[in-house]
Amino acid sequence: MSLFYKILFFILFPCILIAQTDTTNSDTSSVSNNFSPDLIPVKLLQSDAVLKNTSSGLVTGFNLDSVSYTISKSTLIINFQNSSVTIPQLSYFTILINGNVLSTRFADSPQPQNQSWQLDIPVTYLKNGYNTISFICWLRSSADPCIDFYNSQDWLKIFSTSGLYFNRVQKQDLGIYNYPFPFFDDLVNNPVNTSINLTNTNSPSVLSAFLKLTSSLNNYISYDKPVKFAINKPNLKNNIIIGELKDIPEVNKFNINDTLGLLILNKNSQSGYNLVVSGNNSTGLDKSVYSLSNRNTVNEMNVNPFIVNSKTNNTFLDLPVVPKKNTIVRFSDIGIKDINLGGLFETRAGIRLTKPVGFDIGFGSKLKIKFTYSGNLNKKSSMLSVLVNTKFVGSKNFDLTKDSKDSIEVFIPNEELKKNSWQIEFIAYNDFDITNLECNKRFSDDISTVIEDDSEFEIKDGNVEYQPDLSSFPMILNSLNKSYADVLFWFPNDPDEKLLNIAASVSYQAARKNGTSLNVNTFTGETLPDDLKNSKVIFLISDKYSPVYTQFKENMNLIPVSDTSISVQNAENIATTNLKNTSIIEAFNSPFTNGIIYSIFAEKNSSENLNNFINSN
Repeated sequence: MSLFYKILFFILFPCILIAQTDTTNSDTSSVSNNFSPDLIPVKLLQSDAVLKNTSSGLVTGFNLDSVSYTISKSTLIINFQNSSVTIPQLSYFTILINGNVLSTRFADSPQPQNQSWQLDIPVTYLKNGYNTISFICWLRSSADPCIDFYNSQDWLKIFSTSGLYFNRVQKQDLGIYNYPFPFFDDLVNNPVNTSINLTNTNSPSVLSAFLKLTSSLNNYISYDKPVKFAINKPNLKNNIIIGELKDIPEVNKFNINDTLGLLILNKNSQSGYNLVVSGNNSTGLDKSVYSLSNRNTVNEMNVNPFIVNSKTNNTFLDLPVVPKKNTIVRFSDIGIKDINLGGLFETRAGIRLTKPVGFDIGFGSKLKIKFTYSGNLNKKSSMLSVLVNTKFVGSKNFDLTKDSKDSIEVFIPNEELKKNSWQIEFIAYNDFDITNLECNKRFSDDISTVIEDDSEFEIKDGNVEYQPDLSSFPMILNSLNKSYADVLFWFPNDPDEKLLNIAASVSYQAARKNGTSLNVNTFTGETLPDDLKNSKVIFLISDKYSPVYTQFKENMNLIPVSDTSISVQNAENIATTNLKNTSIIEAFNSPFTNGIIYSIFAEKNSSENLNNFINSN
């Protein structure tokens, strides 16, 4: 059973998630090996990958930080299986590292057999930064390549138990320029290698700096890695200390201007490192955190201590742009590049568009898809189709009068406008004169349809009201390409390690899913000040009953009425007997402004499952 189904016992409404105590054992399987413990295992695939048809490929990768450590040995183990109809003598499996051919072998592990392929990777094939591993297959079940062409019965499966093993030697003396290493290590499966220690858990400036830092890890950690934070555990080998200078005895001797930040890196008694992120006030703390969020800035931190005097190269202060009537957004504006639908016959690709928080969209909102296609295609029978949330919305045959360039306009279906995200799928049918087909040739490069990045999404303002849900949790965008500058985390007084851990997970996942770091405000207490009520996105995080909830009784469906009890307010058919030992995430419209509040109630017996869900979602 997957973690998702262990935690998400049932969803009563799109805006409610319920997590209960899990008494079963989680599946913690990872890359298996018989190597000595000094080798670091790196998982390449989160699930099994299947390569189909005569010619197919897969690319994955990993990050290396040669500034912080050296690799003395690297080994790749691929566990695979191929179809029983595949002819080994005619079928090949090739692996490349950064474009360098590592090895080629026959696809000779017919189902139900499994084969394990172990290869040493020359160190010269590796580089600092992102490294790619490419798997390329040529599979045949017949001596006649034209019979095999696009035969889905030819396949090769690469199991998720495949992995890399590195013998790594950390460099002796690290500097601030090595950050995020050794505190966060993207090479290992659980990249958090530090405790984050806060000097004052009631200080808005300290809490905000803490959550800005955890959200900025989106810039450093591979998107598919699970992240589990450790908060206020100073006995760990590595520690990040966040606080104002006056609250950190070992560094409060430093006398700096109130407008400056301060970073100090020291070795500690546990053969690890302590990194102090500090300043005299919120201004200094913010500058320190901002500087750590940008890799180019960190690379220039060649002195220790390092005094931060500017918020260079950050994106936290971009003013939000709320969509106006008939707003047109190009794909390139929201980070979508050209989409290549390469290959003969049917090929597919998709993107997801998310509705900005609090925006009431209107009928007539549409997509204008601009595309090009190969000149050697049969235009009469080649076409492009578009689907929105699996609903067919339009198709177009290639125009005989145009020179390999065309466009199609499709409308978002009225019934889909009320949803907060849309899965847009493109299906190209690339037809070709098969009488001239060279069956031994790969077609992904010279036969294709390309969705261009200047395609447009036209958003019309209207009366389809925004309804909060958890389909894109945690959603923080108020436009298609910028984050709010006023994301607020609201805690009870003296939030403990459990709540801070959940908040750190939320901030990291929000940054990862929305593609931006966060500018965070925080508040501890029961009565929210008026100047914070205009926050468009509020995360209300608590583990106990509070009078805070009573002001939302008209907005929420499930409201905590004690530390262990939940009251059903505005929902029918909810079995209250199922709400014991229950943690809940609920999204609802803010009564303060046209925004969203996420209520995260972390009941003590199920909060760990809740945090696991947030980190795995």
